[in-house]
Amino acid sequence: MDLVARGWGRRALCGLLLWTGACARETVGEDDTASESSASVGVDSGSTDASTSSDASDGSSGEATSTGSDTAACDLPPLDETTLQDAFIWAGLFDQVAVGTATPLSLATLYTGFPDPVMACARWSIAPTDGASIDADGVLTIDADTPAGTVYTVTADIEDGRRIVTKDVTTYVPLQQPIVRTWSELSQLPCDGGDPFTPRALILELAFFDNGEAWITWTPFESYVDYTASFTWDPDTGALALTVEGGAYVPPDIDAEGTARIDDDGQLVLEDMFLGSAEGSATPPGCGHVFE
Repeated sequence: MDLVARGWGRRALCGLLLWTGACARETVGEDDTASESSASVGVDSGSTDASTSSDASDGSSGEATSTGSDTAACDLPPLDETTLQDAFIWAGLFDQVAVGTATPLSLATLYTGFPDPVMACARWSIAPTDGASIDADGVLTIDADTPAGTVYTVTADIEDGRRIVTKDVTTYVPLQQPIVRTWSELSQLPCDGGDPFTPRALILELAFFDNGEAWITWTPFESYVDYTASFTWDPDTGALALTVEGGAYVPPDIDAEGTARIDDDGQLVLEDMFLGSAEGSATPPGCGHVFE
């Protein structure tokens, strides 16, 4: 399920991730090693059995799928059939996991526009196991030296084979850059070098993510996003380049290359570029933006 294609807004991001714990993602030291352990587990680890058993392996290095113990010890009630069939593995907005981190995964359903947690007995496993492991609570740990772009298949065996769901996740190296956060527009810079001005419609959410994705939205509402892009930023030169990927509204007057810097007041200043005019806006295009 491609949740990004549904237009998830940054404002909802941490709210969605709080119950998975992903907003408090742990960093794994280089000395941490992957193990192949899993057990009977519900989303709430307090109501699960944390015992483990031996793993099943096909005998080839790195291609084993870790398996856990029988889910009989789990005391959560069985899922109703509708929830069982609709449940999926929630791995975050992008189905990506950062190397050198431990990321909680969860079972969820999507009935209300936002993922709803599913409390269930499940046994977690992952393949391949080189450079990664998943524990009884669904916490996926990726070694710091795992190459970016590695694809892992995570499996949740719900209620001892009653239903098996899988999710492919891809690793990435997280950006450690000060522009990675959510910004709100204060003003725009005119092309003639004059004073900043306030457009009739401000970009209320400019979100840079640590996986190189950016979301731009004038009027956030629930999960709405105007358009998405990938970005690169050179902190030494300030060069910023966006590659527009699509969205509900993509302005025709985007100038996607320029510079970005954070000034002494902590404001993000984009110069010699323009993120586009709001839909139906009569304000002339500018040549820069100021965000806080």
